Amino acid sequence: MEKQLVEKASRAIPSLFGNGWIDRMLSTPLDEYLGLTRVMNVPAVNVSENEKEYIVSLAAPGMDRKDFQVETAEDMLTISAEKEKEEKEERNGRYNRREYNYSSWSRSFSLPEDCNAEKIDAEYKSGELRITIPKTATKKPKNTAPAPRATAAGYICCMHIDILTVLPGLLESPFAHSIMKRAQEKGLLTVAVHPLRQWAVNEYGQVDDYQYGGGAGMVMMCEPLAHAIEALCAKGAYDEIIFLTPDGETFTQPMANQLSLKKRLLLICGHYKGIDQRIRDHFVTREISIGDYVLSGGELPAAVLVDAIGRLIPGVLNDETSALTDSFQDQLLSPPVYTRPEEFRGWKVPDILLSGNHRLIEEWRHEQALDRTRTRRPDMLND
Repeated sequence: MEKQLVEKASRAIPSLFGNGWIDRMLSTPLDEYLGLTRVMNVPAVNVSENEKEYIVSLAAPGMDRKDFQVETAEDMLTISAEKEKEEKEERNGRYNRREYNYSSWSRSFSLPEDCNAEKIDAEYKSGELRITIPKTATKKPKNTAPAPRATAAGYICCMHIDILTVLPGLLESPFAHSIMKRAQEKGLLTVAVHPLRQWAVNEYGQVDDYQYGGGAGMVMMCEPLAHAIEALCAKGAYDEIIFLTPDGETFTQPMANQLSLKKRLLLICGHYKGIDQRIRDHFVTREISIGDYVLSGGELPAAVLVDAIGRLIPGVLNDETSALTDSFQDQLLSPPVYTRPEEFRGWKVPDILLSGNHRLIEEWRHEQALDRTRTRRPDMLND
């Protein structure tokens, strides 16, 4: 095992693992289309511990040892990687082809009080970066200074979500921006997208077949799904294995609140005509629909679930009370909201909001929420 002392300082270690490149086989366009070799910006992370140490494992295939940088500062562990641009040129008769590939990511974790940050060891092997953090005999004294905004409120990682899909590219953007990006940077949420074709039944990447009994539409096969689910479950048990499907129970805010308390979720994105019923019978623990309509696949519903759940994790939103005043949290729609200027084109902000009387403001907001719900969603009041 290759080991290197990680200095406790606010600077990155230029090369944690030494020098030397391992040639990487560039994918063919078909491979890229099938999603077999795509590297996500945010790697999957597993965190575990035993009596002697904490273990942080990051799935980062296609990288080289010298691509990684590690730093510790103010009780935070930051791991980042940057893959240099690669170029490949092929000459095939009348045309040339050049391919460029660049990827980078950064992950930060709040270090526990009983860890020894000066003796962190790291190893990169078979596409996995494994970092061990020894525990100290006694816990460190608590830092009385205000906690940095990027800490995870005492947790190394609060929630992990795996997503199984035939089209991983559809899920790159939703988790790479705004609140979901910040949640992952803080170490409060990790999202790992797994291309189902890794478990295909043949060399052509087949994961679907014609349905028994005839009829239009292909069905996702048992074998790839079962093998994928079993492989992911081997890394840790899930609180729920969720299949996104139009005939599932309708996703609601109370359901999002409930799921936000879980630690590990597996989301299965359907496609084509659906998945073989035997997977639903023997592996899936919950089936969820985001509405009474049909989409091309379960990728967009999966993104909706992750966003709705992730924003409820404590520490994700800068003002945690913001999520509690959203529509549907109290079975009411949200009241109207206003900001500066006080008057625009003759349209004025209601006087009550400028009064400074918080009791009357809250009463006004409740009445407005009740009136809006009664007008637009009377079904919510009937429930």
